[in-house]
Amino acid sequence: MDVTHIAVVGVEDRLTESLQKALSQLGYEVCQNSSSPEEALAYLRGNHIRIDLVLMDVKLMGQLNGIEAASKISKQFDKPVIYISTFSDANLLERSRLTSPDGYIFDLCNPTEIHTVIRVAFEKKRREQVLLSRLHWLNSTIDGITCAIVTVDTAGFIQNANQAFEQLSGHSRVRLKHRPLCDVISLDETGNKLEISKVQSVAVRLNSNGEHASQDRRSSSCKEDAVRVYLHSLPIENDHGPSIGSVLFFNINPSAGSSPSKEMPAAFPERIGPSRAEWLGVHAGSSIENMADHPPDTGPHKPSCWELSSGDKIIGSSTALRNVMTLVQQIARTDCNVFITGETGTGKELVARALHCFSNRSQENFVPLDCVAMPANLLESELFGFEKGAFTGAYGRKSGLLEFAHKGTIFLDEISELAPDLQPKLLRVLQERKFRRIGGTNFIPLNARVVSATNRNPLDAIAKNHLRQDLLYRLNVIPIQIPPLRERREDIRSLVAYFLKLLAEKSRMEPKTLTNAAMETLSRYDWPGNVRQLQNLVERVVILSRNNIVHESDLPEHIKLDSVTAPEYDSYRVAKEKRLEHFEKEYFAELLIKSNMNIARAAKLAGISDKTIYRALKKYPDLLTQ
Repeated sequence: MDVTHIAVVGVEDRLTESLQKALSQLGYEVCQNSSSPEEALAYLRGNHIRIDLVLMDVKLMGQLNGIEAASKISKQFDKPVIYISTFSDANLLERSRLTSPDGYIFDLCNPTEIHTVIRVAFEKKRREQVLLSRLHWLNSTIDGITCAIVTVDTAGFIQNANQAFEQLSGHSRVRLKHRPLCDVISLDETGNKLEISKVQSVAVRLNSNGEHASQDRRSSSCKEDAVRVYLHSLPIENDHGPSIGSVLFFNINPSAGSSPSKEMPAAFPERIGPSRAEWLGVHAGSSIENMADHPPDTGPHKPSCWELSSGDKIIGSSTALRNVMTLVQQIARTDCNVFITGETGTGKELVARALHCFSNRSQENFVPLDCVAMPANLLESELFGFEKGAFTGAYGRKSGLLEFAHKGTIFLDEISELAPDLQPKLLRVLQERKFRRIGGTNFIPLNARVVSATNRNPLDAIAKNHLRQDLLYRLNVIPIQIPPLRERREDIRSLVAYFLKLLAEKSRMEPKTLTNAAMETLSRYDWPGNVRQLQNLVERVVILSRNNIVHESDLPEHIKLDSVTAPEYDSYRVAKEKRLEHFEKEYFAELLIKSNMNIARAAKLAGISDKTIYRALKKYPDLLTQ
């Protein structure tokens, strides 16, 4: 296996030994330990091919500081740069984020943290390269279309254009990018409005002469610049459905007597899906990793994984889960209070984090508070903070979680268990949007989104006097009901594959897989503890199983006994196809494990051709995640 070579820049001598020891234990090799940015840049100019990654002390000062040096290294040598940020202040970290680093290491004595950050940095760089390759291919494809095409974001700013639009506007795409479309062209008819997904005949007039405009065009009048075209406008959707812009098709020279719809490209009949939305150049609530993950498609997009900026993932492609995530995307950029209900283990906090990550507050703090985890007297001081001398033991001022969540999101978990004497205080804060620390006299404005959750029926909680009705009305502006796992059984296979992969990475072991019989048993079980129970069970069977393949016999007895087969009877053809599919999946899964994913070796073991295995991988893409 190739050794990863790392250059370390500016780490203090007292920390160098512990860092090198940690990197050595993880299988990395430190090739250069530079004391200054200038020394590091000089070394990289002659050895950049050998170096795979750079660790840079963010506090480093000199002619170049650490942040400036990291930016130069990233641009000149295209190497991942990770900041070492032990004992760094908030302002310095905020400035460092502007350079879009590939990660931060806060604890040099924690090999697990170091290894995770480095792996993520390499994966990010790999996906960036994949995305750039795909964007190059997409640009080449769009340039081959004869009609003029331009993409704009929701504010009407140009994000990309093809060569035909360059010729129409007289500007290069570099000059066009981020300019308002109305500054370049406008519709000649007053009051003419674009109708999405409808072909219209309009007159387009140039608002400015570009650097590529001909001399005749430069000298012509505005009226002569008007061009009669067929215009088609389509919405561009992100991974989760909401529109993030539009693509406009201008057919400049329609043939006489032809139908406008026939003059437009047939590749985009109703919408632009996430894969083609990459060409837009902007995306809402999705990271570059998400954009690179989805292969081109022509049908409705059904994501199986929502990756949050916090590093968490929401797994599943069921209709029930997609409905939840569609609602999350729809309301994320508002500041309304959200009330999440769902059984224990369904992922209420994860949905709350998704609301935060997809919102305009995503760069600020997400502050969770478990209302049942501490006594009422401690909970009040934790929530509101206190002034010095407010009570016995208050030796200094302490800011509360409401202050810590300033401009961010505060998540009140198990709100129905909040102490009765605290509920009216919280209600007043929500009504007036301000609060005081315990023992304080000055009001502090509340600028935080409030998301709350409970695993109980809120109406039952009101009936039993556990929750104030007026407080529920304040919190329950937008309700989100998370379905239990038994109502989205189709997600169980994806969840199991994800947990298996996660456990393999965590333990640095060979990933295990489940037989189809074992998977069917898990799919039939009702899971009263929902996703959390499923995760714990997967971890248990992975640890206790002696082989890389987990069989049905390895599952706990109560899981097998409580799994009830649905009363249905298939036709001979359907039953045969199901059994053949089960056999193929199980056989190829075991074959790929035995051959360590070596296709040639697997084909030789099975006595079949390489093409047969590739066809199986195409037919059953889950084999790659098992």
